[in-house]
Amino acid sequence: MNQLFNLPPETKLKNSSLTPYYTYFRTARTVYETLAVVNSSPSSGQVLSFTQLMWPHGNQKFYETMTRMSGKLIELSKIILCMLYKSYGVIGRTELDHSAADHEATMDPLFRMMKYSAPLSNNNNDGDDDEDEEPILRLTPHTDHNFVTVLCQNEVDGLMCKSRDGEWMKVNPSPGSFIVLAGDALRVWSNGRIHAPLHKVMMKGKKDRLSFGM
Repeated sequence: MNQLFNLPPETKLKNSSLTPYYTYFRTARTVYETLAVVNSSPSSGQVLSFTQLMWPHGNQKFYETMTRMSGKLIELSKIILCMLYKSYGVIGRTELDHSAADHEATMDPLFRMMKYSAPLSNNNNDGDDDEDEEPILRLTPHTDHNFVTVLCQNEVDGLMCKSRDGEWMKVNPSPGSFIVLAGDALRVWSNGRIHAPLHKVMMKGKKDRLSFGM
């Protein structure tokens, strides 16, 4: 995703929308920036439109990669939702399980790409991090409003979640794995039995954090 975030600001600002949070956004000093594609299912054509918006002369590799990953995230979301529905007693109604999960996972899926600048980004990204360095806040604590969020990140950790007991915990996924966060809608749907955690990003070191999710 580096090639996307390395585009000029005026290009990224073309990723606009009348809906809040569905557009290009960056914080002061570009500590955090994000772009989003609404209805990113492979059949919608929105991924192609986004690619052409960012690269008028085309970027086939980016288009193919994003199309593939969007499809994978939609499928994974369906699996997760089916597991949730079945665990809450919606049994003997397999078709209903799958149709409900399909509807929730494919209803204008929002594919979001995020970059968190390294605290020491004024230096080169080479070399080891300072072990004594204190982590710096890169994204303020918040909950997601949807059912579930599925995230994938580069090798730079920093995500922290708050437990029911009020303890902040580091999230350190193994390489190639996904992070699944319950959102506010799922908390309400489950009558509070499923915890929608506050989460934030705290970083240190010289490497930027990149992630994408749905």
